[in-house]
Amino acid sequence: MRAALSNVSKWEVVQAPRSSVAFVGGSIAAAALELCRDFGFGGPVRAVHPTRELVGGQRPVRSVGDLPEPPDAAFVAAPAEATIAIVEELAAIGAGGAICYAAGFAEAGRPELEQALRDAAGDRLALLGPNCYGLVDLVDGVSLWPAPFPHSRPQRGVALVLQSGNLGINLTMQQRGLDIGWVVTVGNQAGLDIAAHFYNANIKNHGGKLEAVLNSKGLRPEHRGTMVLDIERGRADLILGDPWQTDTCIGDWHYRRSTFEQHKYKSARTVIQMLVDIVSKNGNLLLNIPVRGDGTIDEDEQKILADLATEPH
Repeated sequence: MRAALSNVSKWEVVQAPRSSVAFVGGSIAAAALELCRDFGFGGPVRAVHPTRELVGGQRPVRSVGDLPEPPDAAFVAAPAEATIAIVEELAAIGAGGAICYAAGFAEAGRPELEQALRDAAGDRLALLGPNCYGLVDLVDGVSLWPAPFPHSRPQRGVALVLQSGNLGINLTMQQRGLDIGWVVTVGNQAGLDIAAHFYNANIKNHGGKLEAVLNSKGLRPEHRGTMVLDIERGRADLILGDPWQTDTCIGDWHYRRSTFEQHKYKSARTVIQMLVDIVSKNGNLLLNIPVRGDGTIDEDEQKILADLATEPH
């Protein structure tokens, strides 16, 4: 069970809001609001909370119904049950769509809550999630995302649609190599509806040529060929007929100082052996090098990267 994109035209408004955006909730919503404002979104940025005096440094309205205009997009960071009611309110006032940050739906064994969320949106509201981090449009300067990232503004870049929020965080932090223009994490919504929209939009924007790749974990047999299988923190046992990918880390997903101090990272030789095994089975390795809060990497990580460049292959 998953929430579905209710309306393609409304989804286009959510991915590129122009009028206003709203952030509903407490500390997570506040962090996302500050990032959006600092990133330079051109329209009004609204906050909604029933009791707090300030959210992200500004005074919130007390309910969705008190917003001065229907937002193009709303970032909702409230508990699962409250999220359903908020989504229903957003649909009622004519908002474009909602990003649902909360977990605790079908992935937690409560499919009835996810169905209730889907019913609350109906055909009136585009829905992203639940259990997702949201989206960042680095080209146009739109952030509906709660985790810090470098405020670079490329003129163009690839679009990444991911199931994993952790993977999205790490990709937004990279500042070299691949130019990233747009990142969206879909959580429980990793399904064929958003894949179809992503592929069709990419073909339209590239003169009839598909230049997009979409990865997903746990693909069912009927989804074969629609997306690339992602095996997080693991690898295939056999050679697979279709290309696949594993994403893993030399340590933890997020930077942990104790891992550095105890010298527990994977060695360059281990990484190379892992790469050879994965590629020999028709796979691709996406390797995460966790960064510190200031965007730098530590001395052990620097040595591993240097060794990767010089290790005999």
